[in-house]
Amino acid sequence: MKKILIGALIGSAILTAGQNIKADFEGNQLHLNIKNDAYVDTNMQYYIDIDNNIHTGFSRAYMNVKGADYMVENGVWYIHDGEELEDNYKWKWTKIGGDWEQGKYNVSVPLSDMGLDAEKTIKVGAVARNSDFILTHNYNQYGSSGQEMRTISATNNPLTIEHLVPSGVSAEEAANALVVAVNKYNNINYDDNEVYEDGEDETTTGWSIYDDSPEGATISNVYDSTKNSRVIKFTGDGSDNGTSNGFQLGNYHNHDNAWNNTTDTTVQWSMKYSGDYVVYITVSTENGGVDYLYYTADADNLQNSNGNIKHGLGEHTKKGRWQTITRDLNADLQEFEPDNKITSIDGIMVRGYGKIDDIKTFRAKKDWQVLQLSKVKGGDLNPHNYLAVDGHTYILKICNGTYAEGLLENESDRPISMLMPCTLTVYERDGKIYIATMRAEALMGILASFSENAQNLLMKTSVQMEEMVQNTLKVFTN
Repeated sequence: MKKILIGALIGSAILTAGQNIKADFEGNQLHLNIKNDAYVDTNMQYYIDIDNNIHTGFSRAYMNVKGADYMVENGVWYIHDGEELEDNYKWKWTKIGGDWEQGKYNVSVPLSDMGLDAEKTIKVGAVARNSDFILTHNYNQYGSSGQEMRTISATNNPLTIEHLVPSGVSAEEAANALVVAVNKYNNINYDDNEVYEDGEDETTTGWSIYDDSPEGATISNVYDSTKNSRVIKFTGDGSDNGTSNGFQLGNYHNHDNAWNNTTDTTVQWSMKYSGDYVVYITVSTENGGVDYLYYTADADNLQNSNGNIKHGLGEHTKKGRWQTITRDLNADLQEFEPDNKITSIDGIMVRGYGKIDDIKTFRAKKDWQVLQLSKVKGGDLNPHNYLAVDGHTYILKICNGTYAEGLLENESDRPISMLMPCTLTVYERDGKIYIATMRAEALMGILASFSENAQNLLMKTSVQMEEMVQNTLKVFTN
């Protein structure tokens, strides 16, 4: 086995005729193959994520591989050895089987080799490399350099992709989580931003220590070799798990030095922490009662007794590596107060000792909106907040106004309106709960007479709806 020298995108795994890469289940086998008329090369690599968790398995950002637990290279079967998050970026594979007679382009893997049953949803992707293991082709179906590995399911059918919800989660819980995921799926205008700190002025102007007990806390502007830029560094004596001292830029609403940013609703910052931290974003809201939203390294989301709202970013955010955090403050607020909204962003306050950089705010354009959540059996629809109540099948209607406008702009494409709005469903079958999305690819033969723009928008829609479902499943698996 050769180490990857350079990499690129992992392609999609879709059960659709005419696609170059195909992955499906049959009996107790996972079948992977490249069509005969597609590009192939000396070396073929398939990557497989079986737990749908980007924090386990092999990850390589420039390849857009996230959480690959297994790899099939030229017909040989490997498992990734990384145990900690920092190991995910290391080329650590152990051979566990393979050398199958079918060869390197067409592979059948026993589900038992991956510890899978017949109802598991997984992700699969592939790349081709030459004799020097230099990338020569990827199998991205949509022509977007940001496409990730695609999802397939043992219960695949030509019309839909079914995603098995973890056991113990009800259809009602899954439907409500799906609504939240859609509401959080925003498009951000990264060019239209306000920068509050990037460290490049080599000063700490605007920063202050609001909690100096115990004494000795410092704020400094230092050069970071990993980022190759200036950053802000916080230090202290490390008591109370390192969160004793507090540092701030800006202030509370209506206080001196508050940002009073009434335009933006999304905040982003980069951070490098090896211990506990708390990041507070001070805000004002339309209904009042919330002074800040705060973020920690655990996994819990809650609203405290003072009305302020907490979201956990996960233990992986304190592993001593630079990470960029982007939060839609309206979505975080409305998870607990659906009728409230952010009216201003006023500052950032930090507890914990580490480094922070590139503090920015953005205007988030929420193109995707929930139109209706209907229940087919039992109970009545509660239109307020679109919350699901008891029932077994839920139909969620969503729409992206920008895409809808683009689809209907050309008169010859307007018959596609019969497919609008987009639909996601949650249902119970054989004692299990599934979330299903439509295969846009399954319609491509029918839609071949429509414009290329319309077909591209439908494929984009399919990709983004898939990401919404994956974000929903993470709620129950992380």
